[in-house]
Amino acid sequence: MKKILTIVFIFSLHIQTKGQSYYQKYDAGIKFGVNAAFTDLAKNKHLYSTALNISHFFNPYTAISVEGQFGKLKGGGVATDLHMRQYTNSYMAYYFQGRYYFGNFLYNTRSDFFSAFKNFYISAGIGVIHNSISQNTRVKPDGTGYIFPGLDHSTDLLLPVDIGFDIPLYNRFGEYKWRICVSGQFLQTFGEGLDGYNDPPGKFSNKFPDSFATFLIGMKYSFGKLNYWN
Repeated sequence: MKKILTIVFIFSLHIQTKGQSYYQKYDAGIKFGVNAAFTDLAKNKHLYSTALNISHFFNPYTAISVEGQFGKLKGGGVATDLHMRQYTNSYMAYYFQGRYYFGNFLYNTRSDFFSAFKNFYISAGIGVIHNSISQNTRVKPDGTGYIFPGLDHSTDLLLPVDIGFDIPLYNRFGEYKWRICVSGQFLQTFGEGLDGYNDPPGKFSNKFPDSFATFLIGMKYSFGKLNYWN
């Protein structure tokens, strides 16, 4: 059984090397995942996210993409946060990214091992995130009447960074239209909108802008004119 799996693995790498001599200029995809926020509140919870994207390829291993992501972030709690804060954020984010696959410098490799890394990529870009906060605590429930500063609705600048890989689903001719995509994404905002609190650093732990991370898995479909790449 081990020998059969090894043969299948090597054969799939061989097809992959052949199949990457052509590409289609566009793909569109959908991804689903879980996220976690990094804000000033204690015990941020894992909730869901969904992302839609469309990409334009300059060659099989270099692309630009536009992505929209929406989901929920949640954290804090009257009993868990030191200052009795809590929030739920139903966010929508839009961003532009450049994507660079390892195949750009591995395309001539004759190693089956290194060929397996051709479809790994890194990407980064810029965008915006719209925050909509609910189920939050605006007045501290300890009798002091302290009002937590911040906004229930805000828009922040966003810097997304991705590390991921695509798995082409080849047919027997070494061609593919569909790819499975897996990625880990870190999204740094330049504001305090994710949790809706902008407390003064002198009294609260508020040293860095809010950020969150997502782990996503989904599918991409390639379309457009067939192009050959040397």
